[in-house]
Amino acid sequence: MYNAEKLTSIDLGRQGENLARTVEIDVSSMLAQWPDAAITLLVKRKHDAEPYIADTTVKDGVLFWPITTVETADAGDGKLEIRATCGEVIAKSATGTFRVTASLTGSGTEPPASEQGWVDKVIAAGAGVEQSASQASKAADRAELAAETAENSIAQIQSAAQTVTEKAKEAQSSAEAASAASTDAVGSAQAARKAQAGAEESKTSAAGSASLAEQAKAAAEAAQKTTQQHAKEAEAFAQSAEITVQQTQTTTAALQQSVDRIVLDVQSIGKTVLLPYSENLFTGVKNYAYTSSTFSGWISSWVMGREMFISILKCAITGRGSTVTKVRVRIAFDACSDATVVLDEMLEVNIPDGEEQEISCAVPMLHVKSGQTVFVAVEANAICSFAHTNSGEHFAYDYATNGNMDKSMDAYAVEGGGRYRLWLVADGYAVENTAMLYSVYDPSERKTDVFAYAEYCGDAFRRRFIREHRGANLFDKKTMVVTGSWYFWASSERGEGDPVALETNQYTGPYGAIAIPVNQAGPLTISMKDTNLYGYWCVDDGSRCLSSYATSLSAALDGGYTLSVPEGTARILLDIVNYPQSSASGNELMAVYGSEALEYEPYEYYMYFDGIRTNDSDLARIAALETSLGSAGNTVSLKLPERYELVVNDTFELFYKGIVNAVHPEVYDIEIDCTRGAAYGKRYIWTPEDSDVGVHSMTVRLYGLNHALLDERRIELDVKAKIKSPSKTRVVLYVGDSLAVGGHVPAEMKRRLTGTGGTPSADGLTNILFIGSSQDAAQSVCFEGFGGWTWGSYNRESSTSQFMWIVCAGHNKTETDDQHSIYTDANGAQWKLETIDVERIKLIRTSGTTVLPNSGTLIWQSGGVHTEDIEFTAAEQAAGNPFWDTNKGRVDFATYAQRMGVSCIDYIYVLLGWNSAGDAETSYKAEIRTFIGNVLVAFPHCQIVLMGLQLPARDGLGVNYGASGVYSRYYTLMQHVWRLDRWHSELAAEYPGNVSWVNVAGQFDTEHNMPSGERPVNGRSSTTEHYQTNGVHPALAGYMQIADVAYRDFVHKLWSESQGELPEESLTT
Repeated sequence: MYNAEKLTSIDLGRQGENLARTVEIDVSSMLAQWPDAAITLLVKRKHDAEPYIADTTVKDGVLFWPITTVETADAGDGKLEIRATCGEVIAKSATGTFRVTASLTGSGTEPPASEQGWVDKVIAAGAGVEQSASQASKAADRAELAAETAENSIAQIQSAAQTVTEKAKEAQSSAEAASAASTDAVGSAQAARKAQAGAEESKTSAAGSASLAEQAKAAAEAAQKTTQQHAKEAEAFAQSAEITVQQTQTTTAALQQSVDRIVLDVQSIGKTVLLPYSENLFTGVKNYAYTSSTFSGWISSWVMGREMFISILKCAITGRGSTVTKVRVRIAFDACSDATVVLDEMLEVNIPDGEEQEISCAVPMLHVKSGQTVFVAVEANAICSFAHTNSGEHFAYDYATNGNMDKSMDAYAVEGGGRYRLWLVADGYAVENTAMLYSVYDPSERKTDVFAYAEYCGDAFRRRFIREHRGANLFDKKTMVVTGSWYFWASSERGEGDPVALETNQYTGPYGAIAIPVNQAGPLTISMKDTNLYGYWCVDDGSRCLSSYATSLSAALDGGYTLSVPEGTARILLDIVNYPQSSASGNELMAVYGSEALEYEPYEYYMYFDGIRTNDSDLARIAALETSLGSAGNTVSLKLPERYELVVNDTFELFYKGIVNAVHPEVYDIEIDCTRGAAYGKRYIWTPEDSDVGVHSMTVRLYGLNHALLDERRIELDVKAKIKSPSKTRVVLYVGDSLAVGGHVPAEMKRRLTGTGGTPSADGLTNILFIGSSQDAAQSVCFEGFGGWTWGSYNRESSTSQFMWIVCAGHNKTETDDQHSIYTDANGAQWKLETIDVERIKLIRTSGTTVLPNSGTLIWQSGGVHTEDIEFTAAEQAAGNPFWDTNKGRVDFATYAQRMGVSCIDYIYVLLGWNSAGDAETSYKAEIRTFIGNVLVAFPHCQIVLMGLQLPARDGLGVNYGASGVYSRYYTLMQHVWRLDRWHSELAAEYPGNVSWVNVAGQFDTEHNMPSGERPVNGRSSTTEHYQTNGVHPALAGYMQIADVAYRDFVHKLWSESQGELPEESLTT
């Protein structure tokens, strides 16, 4: 099932197929926000000038779209969009894509010619009728309730209520007729395109059907007016009934409360909006009423005027005599007692004698309801003066003296002291509507907060925030600067269609590499003081150069530089000299559409939460809320892909540790809901059979303390049968870092595909060839794998002086115990042990610039188990980038393929990322785009698979990396695994025809398949414990699990190929 929030790469089948499949799209999120909306699907095929309305039905929040010859008439890619129409509200999904695969005899039916305005009118008419029907229905419900409430009242009330009920039923009847007319309107529009199956009769049929559609639309509009009139009459009688009821004193209050409750419920269903809000917990103005005696603390109460989440509480203090260094803030709800305290914070301050300071206390988003009483006690550790107000109301319950901060809230409960309330301000977010919160949490729970709500929503919370760029400046220095000095954009060929890649060279001048998204063609002007533009590139989504580019410009930007943006440009790539060194206040880059350089203004955007735009003044706080609550890893949630790939007779295991974003996932409860397989304590297991081929739904639920639901995800298990050998040779390239050096993953992947027997039993396929310059120990498979390498290493020549092999026969180091430990050579340079063989070790330089001696001693510095020095007798540089073409001075996969003896590369599996734990998203994605661009220039139809990482082993991180640095921090690396999966999925969406990604963490048993050993449980005990001895490099069984993931993906790829879902020209001949 697809989701309306993410409509990409929907497979409609082969050209000419009719009713062979039905596409299901989850539209529940749209209906939750607009329950009465009419849902329509607009489809625009490959050669269509305008979209048409597809024949669909909606049931239980799911849109069902039967695929007919209309949709499959043309082979190729098309676009679609879902609309929710409710009165004047028109909500649209993101534009999605679909694909129809070519067939030998494709044929299809054309929809009627239409113009966009006609489509919009049909949708609006249908939606208007449905909304009127809904309004009439609500009026009926409201009137019936009024009648029930007034049942025991005087006869006059009963008569009025009966009239209301009759009118309401009349309105409901009209509503049903209007709804039917709505169906006719949309149905006639659909019939208009279905009626054109015959080529010769197409024009006549289209005109006739279009006329029918117009007639139906007119009837629908008439029915809508009738419905609206009946709805108004019903509402008027409802109001009349209420007025009559109010005349009876004993009934009026109950009836009004009932009506108000209904209206509130109708308005609140499915909507929770947080708006920036500030409430003054005082009346009057700031006033220092008590500036003598020994006062050092006060308590006040306040009845909240509006429901809100408090994030900051402010007060004001003036020093009097001694310096105030500590302030204690306590908040209690409903009663002034120690038992009701919900916040107790001690703040570090510095308020000298005579100085006034406003003190802000961060509050963990405390949820307070309208009308709820809040007690606030603020105390200092020295005599001082607190800001009160000039109101004469007696709301200062009591006071503390002489720096006492230990007075209990119970002691404060005896009302006394001064007459003036403390000057307090509560900043936070007003709750526009709390129906959704209350459906999850008990309304009586005082400390229900936004963080708990975000924990419940998981990643869905972040998707409720939407940024919309505004203002003139297109450049956001926080997100669009790829990296700092020494990086620049470059293209070896410097021609249209060639890839533009991020490059680095420490011997060039300092450049800033900047990438600015654009969405319109025409002139664009860049300006910045005291800075030059070295070059620019206009590139498409694949980072391929378009017709507009320039290098070696050295163009001063003081007065602005205007370039021409061609159609199809996705980003402008800039090389700015001395950026960001030249960036300072008032001296920043400005990029604007048009030919005129403008004065600098900051990059600005609107922030929407649940469709409600925030106030400009509170934009920073909303952005901070988005960051803190929506960022990956900040909440306990499930981390699952939309789909797992399974193969018949191959056991699939889903390990709970690998799908829960928590350091200790075992304290949470996982619930699996699936008609296949079995759920156990730590994993789900299923071995599908031939009868299971197809897509199966699985729901995964995550529960916290007291079995509170924290997250719920619905995913698919896609089962494919064993595949036959491809008819032609398929070339496979496996690329990796130190996890690939031993060749375990590609070797097992190859064995499972092409071998015979074994466990699991191999498939015995032919015509599958693995290529590469490296081999495993048994020389059974070829691949590319180099310890310490990143995506960038495969994009550049790679300085081999950073990678050295030393000959050291007789050493006692092992990969299990000593990998990534640090040693120092005779010149003071530090080296990391990357690859450990029997008689030699590969080193990676981590600091220093001197050349490694040809022989000598390496002295241990940190990490590892065996800390003895390493004596080496020879040293040589490690191999460079195998994809680098020395003659062309760039990466060239065509040249590489020729060296490997093949004419094409069909599939590339890449497992990289452990050496990029500190990389920013922009630079990491830029390197992958460069790699993809280099591949696709040579082989445009190559399939590239981005493989995720397994979760690290916590004890192993300590063994390898000690107690300092990013690689010693389990939580940080766990978040790294999740964010790489997210980045990979986003990159795959950018290249829907070439790039995919697979989740490894959920299919990997980190608890048992990492290297391990035994050790005493403590220094005084002979009892031993089992512990893991390597942080990120698996044991052999772990490598086998990663190979299983790649094997299943490859079988699915071969199935797609065999069914024509991959273009024939991509296949090796």
